[in-house]
Amino acid sequence: MGTDFQSKRLCIRDMTAKDYDQWKIAQDSMLPAQNEFDDGPVKAPDRSRSFFRSMLLRRGRMTKSGLGVFLGVFDRKSGDYLGELHFALPIRRNIQSTRISYFICNHRWRNGYGLELLKAATAFGINKMQFNRIEAEIQPLNGPSIDLAIKAGYRFECIRKEAVFFERKWHDMNVYVALASDLGIRNRRPKF
Repeated sequence: MGTDFQSKRLCIRDMTAKDYDQWKIAQDSMLPAQNEFDDGPVKAPDRSRSFFRSMLLRRGRMTKSGLGVFLGVFDRKSGDYLGELHFALPIRRNIQSTRISYFICNHRWRNGYGLELLKAATAFGINKMQFNRIEAEIQPLNGPSIDLAIKAGYRFECIRKEAVFFERKWHDMNVYVALASDLGIRNRRPKF
């Protein structure tokens, strides 16, 4: 099954070496980090074609090993690179769950791309990838991301204590969830 899909304004697909120029333009156009949750652009020395190729290879190995699916987000009309989507740590068999993470380049914020992406990705993950459950882990003080998840139909489920390690310590994460039953799909049997 392919992982490429579209929404009204977005094309979400595997990234290839041919995407380097659009990725580089976006990195060069991004603003410095806008808040504590924004990484900002990739550092200038790491914007090389060889860095981009190694990033794609690393992600390809992670996908093949079952750690997730990495997709680029592009404007359907212009082809501009807008951000990325990741379905992480998929669990199949009788669980059918994944974590979702995403970002829109900060110079493209406030255009509705994040909400459009999250809604489309959730529908694709549940309808086409056949996940029963999609989780978004969000730092408790990241109000804009929490608001976006809620607008996209996710609901708060719990606080996952000491869930993620960064900045030399473990951090709690709020878990927001979307279920297949939220889209009217009930008791679908796992296929794989």
